[in-house]
Amino acid sequence: MAENASEKPDRENGVANATERAPDRADRPDDGPKAAGQAQGRRKLPPNVRILDLTMLFMGTGLLLFLIAMIYGGGAAAEVARLSLRSPQGLFAAHLMLPGFATMIAMGASFQLTQVILNTSLYSRALGFAHYAVYLAGLLLLVAGFLFDARWIGPGGTAAFLGSLMYAFNLIMTVLRKKAWNLFVFGIGLSLAALVANLAFGVAMGIGYLRRWPSGWMERLFEGHLWLGLGGWLAGLILVFSFKFLPMFYVSRKKWSGSSWAIVGAFHFGVWWHALIPWTGLERLAVIGDIAMLAAWGWFVFHNREVRRLSSGKHPVGAVKIAYGLIPAIGLVFLARCLAEWAGRGSSRLEEALGIAIVLGWFAPTILGYLSKIFPFLWWALRFHTRWGKKPLMQLSDMLPERRMTRELAGYLAGVAVLMAGHLAGAPALAAAGQALALAFAIVYLAELMRVFRH
Repeated sequence: MAENASEKPDRENGVANATERAPDRADRPDDGPKAAGQAQGRRKLPPNVRILDLTMLFMGTGLLLFLIAMIYGGGAAAEVARLSLRSPQGLFAAHLMLPGFATMIAMGASFQLTQVILNTSLYSRALGFAHYAVYLAGLLLLVAGFLFDARWIGPGGTAAFLGSLMYAFNLIMTVLRKKAWNLFVFGIGLSLAALVANLAFGVAMGIGYLRRWPSGWMERLFEGHLWLGLGGWLAGLILVFSFKFLPMFYVSRKKWSGSSWAIVGAFHFGVWWHALIPWTGLERLAVIGDIAMLAAWGWFVFHNREVRRLSSGKHPVGAVKIAYGLIPAIGLVFLARCLAEWAGRGSSRLEEALGIAIVLGWFAPTILGYLSKIFPFLWWALRFHTRWGKKPLMQLSDMLPERRMTRELAGYLAGVAVLMAGHLAGAPALAAAGQALALAFAIVYLAELMRVFRH
């Protein structure tokens, strides 16, 4: 993303001038002819700058929710280790992390990445702001319901569902207007379908709780909710985004190919198989979903090894090294879970430890690692976008202390490993110590990440 942006000349000098004047226009009153002039000026901006405020709103909110979840977890980790992730405290923290932190970041990033991949503009910036307001209001009501009043969960989940539909509509219209079809449209489309289905399952659970549906139904809805949210939506989105991000960050000649479609398709097939098979009474066939997902992930790991092998090696990749290394690591964790299930050694405690590994040990550090590249590019595009032929005022690699941030992210992961061990062993003190260590490194990492905006 950043490399492409820095190598392309401006189509006309007016674009560069508009970019440089963007902060001045934002300070003027938004009324009458001036407002019309502002709107016209915004349309002249490059697409990534045009929706920068929208993107940063989603990402900033996501990081704030991550920090709140980590701080809350510092006090609740011991209690959750004693009880379960399905306790009110565990569900509160999980929803701050998943529909909160991870989904907010994913939504903001997908707006920018869709524009870059399709070489187009977002269908509606205004709809993006409306979607943000509706989704956030629903999310806050939902998570508050876990701690204060369960009657809030249904309305909150419904509002979050409506916000997600607005988000999906915005992306779908962006694609339809461009009339494009490629791997990323395919993968993002499957992830959007999983997101909508995940939230529909969640709303159904809220209705079932009020109407006292049979416990068997509720358990199947919960399983589908988890598979579609963790696997189809967030893991699926990281999967397809990585086909773009990793070759770009490693400056690699290895790009996505025809086999990449099979990787994405097989992975999502396995997710949907797991989400729907409990409703058929054929749970013994769940192994088919396991095999599909393991095969897809193994193929994906091999693809990424080629990305690194064909890298130019000229550019530092910083904390992205962590994200790269976590892809095979999380595959091994899932393989261990599958082997335990096939041997009849599965347990709810093991499943919860796997959930912690996925959310805190993979989603969070992968997102934070990618943001160490995304934030500098977005801010550089606004602050240091220059005319062709002029020397840039700031290099992207100079905007953050990448080596130090890599060590800090590794320290965060060490804390998560201790937390997992404490939860798996049912040792509250160990779980609390791990959470505290992860929180300390997360705060330092976020402080470093914010330094990009000082330039």
